Amino acid sequence: MQQSYWDLAANLWALALSATIALFLPDFGPSDRMGNGVGVVIRTTMVAPTVFTLMYWVGRLITLLAPRWLMNLFMLGIQHGIQSAAERRAKEMAKEIAEQAAKDAAKKARDTEREQFRRFMRVKGFAEHEIDDFFRQVSSQD
Repeated sequence: MQQSYWDLAANLWALALSATIALFLPDFGPSDRMGNGVGVVIRTTMVAPTVFTLMYWVGRLITLLAPRWLMNLFMLGIQHGIQSAAERRAKEMAKEIAEQAAKDAAKKARDTEREQFRRFMRVKGFAEHEIDDFFRQVSSQD
């Protein structure tokens, strides 16, 4: 529910009053109870809403008063950052894909070479179990 102007003004005056009390009164209550940082906690608790409210209103004021080109410039900076990060990630992915393709090509070449060597051994008259034993020994050495 949107507040009226008078409600907002009353809220701001209440925040200003609580901030003034929190900032300018030295202690809250009896000193034996308020020692060890309790007064600081109370002051911080009372001042924090004022600070956040002021930050909110300054942000609203900036968006209302800032020219559109300033906001466009800000958005272009964000867009440029996102684009450069995307391009960097694309380059990394292309490098990974190229490395994987090279590994796949090397594996395919090795498999083709082994199959050709198997055929050669069959032609020379070796039995299948001898060929398998040979390749097991070669694989265990890798």
